[in-house]
Amino acid sequence: MSSDYITVKEYATIKGCSTQYVYKLLATKLVDYVEIVNGKKCLKISVLDADFSKSPTNSKSEVANQVDNRVANQVDNQVATTSSSAFEEELKRINARNESLIDDLRNEIKEKDAQLSQMNEKLVSLFETNQRLMENNQRLQLNYQMLLGDGKNIQTDEEVEVQGARVEEETETVPEEKPKKKGFLSWLFND
Repeated sequence: MSSDYITVKEYATIKGCSTQYVYKLLATKLVDYVEIVNGKKCLKISVLDADFSKSPTNSKSEVANQVDNRVANQVDNQVATTSSSAFEEELKRINARNESLIDDLRNEIKEKDAQLSQMNEKLVSLFETNQRLMENNQRLQLNYQMLLGDGKNIQTDEEVEVQGARVEEETETVPEEKPKKKGFLSWLFND
């Protein structure tokens, strides 16, 4: 491409705007600078020297952009001129509030930990009570069975333990196998 022309994209990059915006300007402000080179719309290099800001035909979007830029600059200036001490004071106030919240949360966590500890102690106590009740229930069931079955008096804990030991010994011994009896036919055929 000749050095006398620039592309729409190059112009948009130089001016700091979008290519869509440049294409919109091709029909209005840039119409005198448009040339078709090698099948592409290009702009004469002299367009870079042209000043379109004083033109009375500024579009609404251009005016809005200029207003936005001025407002942004004013805000930036106000932020820059705000004293750093006021900013630091605000930052200190926010940090103090955050520290206070953190302390409150830590205290709540300690309270909840204490409550959990108490609950765990209660659970352990209930578990132990449940175990004792189950053991007592087993003893009562055994005594009840003994009363119904033998007609004897209620056994003491020691008698129950001795009886349980005897039952264990009996189950440990295995009876010897007796030889199988042969039937009549097996005697005849010697199987």
